[in-house]
Amino acid sequence: MPKKRNKNVGSLIDFRIAVENHEVLDSSILALNEDWKEGKINWYSPIENTSFKEFYDNTFWTGKFDKKSNSFWDEMGNPNIIPNAWPKGGPSWDGIAVLTDKNGEKTLLLFEAKARKGELSSKCKATNSDSFDSIKDKLNSTRDKLGLKHNVDWMIKYFQFANRLAFHNYLQNENIKVALICIYFANDPYWTKENYTDIVEWKKAIEKEKDYFGIDNAFLESNHIYNLIIDLKSDPYKDIKVKIKLKLDDNKVPCGYDVVS
Repeated sequence: MPKKRNKNVGSLIDFRIAVENHEVLDSSILALNEDWKEGKINWYSPIENTSFKEFYDNTFWTGKFDKKSNSFWDEMGNPNIIPNAWPKGGPSWDGIAVLTDKNGEKTLLLFEAKARKGELSSKCKATNSDSFDSIKDKLNSTRDKLGLKHNVDWMIKYFQFANRLAFHNYLQNENIKVALICIYFANDPYWTKENYTDIVEWKKAIEKEKDYFGIDNAFLESNHIYNLIIDLKSDPYKDIKVKIKLKLDDNKVPCGYDVVS
């Protein structure tokens, strides 16, 4: 019987390698918005000099992991934010960067990365009742404010996205220029032939998630939320694909199915 695979390994390695070789990834991101063309992206995570740590809770509000690091809030112009303004257990961001457009305007980029459609399903794991209720109140308030579906529970189906959507909306309400970018790696070599997600399956899974919330493309555009499917079989990502497979080999993690050869 094959060893059970960790659902987070594929996206973790894929995204780290993509950020380490960010020229190709930057090009894909800048193409998402006409105003971003000719812009530049400065990555704060996941990067090697901070041990690939992810920002969440207090480190997000300070914008740095230690006193020696540069804070992304400094680059954003130190907006007037309240530290720890969100309940503990807030989003742990797969990546954070600051985009500077051709006019010098700054946008905070928040990233969530997936490498298999099964990663979309999640529920709130808060065990403290006060924390659970606080998070639920935040999500319900966001749902009402944004006019999304009321007959679905944001805590049990697609909680991870719901939590990030609510957090992103909070920052927007604080007049912070921010964009939420969901990256989906298609044809990830970590997964087996039976379990990997190709481009067609990703599109179907994303539409299903959008329908659950009552989200359409106009909503995504007006709220600066982007879905970026990265095909690891495509020519622009062929070198990144090779480096992903080498990283798996280095960590003695066998490829599931060589869908990117």
